Amino acid sequence: MYKFLLLSVLGLLVLASSAHPRLPENPISFGPYKEKENNSSNPGREGNQSRGLWILTAKISQSSTLQLDTLISIDAGNLKWTQERHVSLKTVTRGEVTAVFENQAENPAREFQYDTDSGDPGTITVSGDGMHTSHSSYEEIIGGKLVDANISDINVSGSAYPGATIMFYYSPDSKNISVGITINAKGTDKRRRFHDEWKDSSSELDKYGLSCSGGCDMSDGRNCNITKTSSGYQATWRETENRQRHTANGTEFITSEKTLELTIKPYKPTDKPEVTLYGCSELCVGEKSEIIASGKPAGGKFRFWVEPGNLMKVEPDGESSSILTGSTPGRGMLYVEYTSPEGKTNTKSQPASCVKIESYNGGQEIPQIGLFDIDGNKKSGKLTIPYSSMPDEAQELVDFVSGNPTVFTATATAKNIDLQGIKPGKASLEAKDNCGNTTGPTVEVEVVNCDKETVEALEKMRKAAIEILQDKAEKLQEVAGSEEFEEARDEIVESTVELLAKAGLTILGSGETHGAVETAIEIAEAGESYSELIASATNAEFAERSATTILKALGTHVTKAVVGAIGVHEAAKKFGDNLGQIILHESELKDANESWDKANRDLQRIERIQQTCKGDKTEPEKQEKPKADQTPQPTKPTPPKEPKPKTDTPPAKEQPVEEPTPPEPGEEEPPVSPPPPTTEPRQVGLPYSPEDCGCGKTKSIIVSTKGISDIMAGARNLGDCVDRFDKTSAADYLKALNELSELTKSLEARASDKPELFIKQAKEAKPKLDSLIKRIKEYDKAGKAFMGEFEKCPESVKSGMEVLESAITVTIDSIKTKYW
Repeated sequence: MYKFLLLSVLGLLVLASSAHPRLPENPISFGPYKEKENNSSNPGREGNQSRGLWILTAKISQSSTLQLDTLISIDAGNLKWTQERHVSLKTVTRGEVTAVFENQAENPAREFQYDTDSGDPGTITVSGDGMHTSHSSYEEIIGGKLVDANISDINVSGSAYPGATIMFYYSPDSKNISVGITINAKGTDKRRRFHDEWKDSSSELDKYGLSCSGGCDMSDGRNCNITKTSSGYQATWRETENRQRHTANGTEFITSEKTLELTIKPYKPTDKPEVTLYGCSELCVGEKSEIIASGKPAGGKFRFWVEPGNLMKVEPDGESSSILTGSTPGRGMLYVEYTSPEGKTNTKSQPASCVKIESYNGGQEIPQIGLFDIDGNKKSGKLTIPYSSMPDEAQELVDFVSGNPTVFTATATAKNIDLQGIKPGKASLEAKDNCGNTTGPTVEVEVVNCDKETVEALEKMRKAAIEILQDKAEKLQEVAGSEEFEEARDEIVESTVELLAKAGLTILGSGETHGAVETAIEIAEAGESYSELIASATNAEFAERSATTILKALGTHVTKAVVGAIGVHEAAKKFGDNLGQIILHESELKDANESWDKANRDLQRIERIQQTCKGDKTEPEKQEKPKADQTPQPTKPTPPKEPKPKTDTPPAKEQPVEEPTPPEPGEEEPPVSPPPPTTEPRQVGLPYSPEDCGCGKTKSIIVSTKGISDIMAGARNLGDCVDRFDKTSAADYLKALNELSELTKSLEARASDKPELFIKQAKEAKPKLDSLIKRIKEYDKAGKAFMGEFEKCPESVKSGMEVLESAITVTIDSIKTKYW
């Protein structure tokens, strides 16, 4: 049992080594067996049955395939990392063993045992053949740049070494068998490796061992049948596998089949001569092969023939060889009969076939194999095509060979060929019979980045994207050239100065202002004087101090102050109306710019995929000119000539532009269109946060969608500041003035009453008067704070409008650069 397991493990190791690229390329092989001399001195030739001589005949076959296709793709920031691996293996071996030996069991009556490790057989004859093909490829790409790759192709075939390993054990308690031979395969090993550059290497293989072995133990019960017959022993075993194996490199798809048929019978001496047959008898139509035979004892004659007779033509070529020429497609057997000098005969045979590949893909042109889909994603690169052959299912009779395995590889099934594209290029596809001859047509297979259908679809998408881009460009130019927008840009600066000036008329001066507007502090001071008079006056005194005259003067002050307050409200409303137009057009401009940017990105994405399809970095064709008319250059906003409040804050310095970081090698995108012109950043002071009010905080603004968004946010917050001042402090101030005017008029109307009655009414009105004076003072305080925050706004608003003007100019220039 131990020997059986050891031999089975050795056989599996041999198979795994020859069928997997990570294991040694030349597996363990069994050493040549030295056949014993066949002469009368060999005691095994006399009394054979009494000495327990037996003859074993065994047929073994083994086939296996392995397929692995893995694509790993990861986006890491702006870079895409891909790792692609393909492995395809196929091994087919078969053989026959005939051996004569003694039963080595200690109790031959109950047991039968033979092991080649314990002694050589009397005679042994081995025949067989096999082939192995393997292809593996690996590539690693980072940011579109190939950083590592290797490709390996091994193709070998050959016939059996003369030696074999045999183990057979039968007893009532245990039954097991194993038989193994080694195929001496020859062929080529071609490799390519990329590390900074491609390097090729190849070598000839002349001792590449392929295992052909099988065996089983009745105890495991897996398709193992070992029985004793009336004349000896017989055994059959078959093992199949179809499974997936998950590895660190991906999922491997594995198939295999092993068979063993064995008979052991008492050896009866024969006077037949020995005959051995060498050479390839699996041809294609019209091709030739030489067949050689040898016989013992020497000096006899040979006769060669095939069945069926029309399979191939047999022409003698000397005393012990013939030339085979493939004639009619089919499967059959080749025979040689040897007649010894004594006139005794023996026959040897081996499989024969004649194959013809008629067409690929039904005779139609083989479609291109595309490596990328319409979204620019890597595809599997697989294409399955049918083939026509005589006889059918010719995949065991021929190998389908790629003229350049670095471009594509081929794996055949009963009716189809699976083509695996690896890199762009053209290479031939042809079939070679097991003798190495080409059969059938040689066709061209083209591997491309994108197939014809994808290229045509992308071009349609590009034209549609250009039409969308033209539409967005028209909308953008329409918004940018709006007369209302230009008028609002001009007037917003003027209304900012006007609001600041009119608010200043109601605040500044502290009693020194003369003219149509009185300041709040002047009204407060006049009201306080009258309130003090009321508090300290007696009936006679109050009359004597000309109360009527004082009331009239206060009323006049209030009337003038009301004019100023109304002016502040109207200026705030005008500012709000102009700002609303700016914000509306800023929003439309931002939306139009975002739509244009998106359309432009979509077009650039399509063009980048087209560059990938072309496989180069050339400039794309220039886009069609859009039909939109060019928008006239917008006029610059002109600030009004009214005096502006003084400011001690110097203009903000322009911030330096950060130098762009050059892209790493391999990171660059295929050029699509020139970038839009850039502008220097501007320092613009606006309340960019909702909690801010005024224009004291500046921000570096550049012409971009974000820059426009920042100005929009600052403008909205500034509008909220003005609106709050207008609807709270300024509105309450105007209301207080109106109430004060009504109060003075009421008191003035009572001035003609009796002094006692008038002073009583005045004292009753004093609390209301004091409350109004307090409210007026609060406006003065709030107004001064507003003036302090707002004094820089005219210059800041002007800068913001200039940025918007630049945005329009740059946007139009960008469109002109791309389309005109």
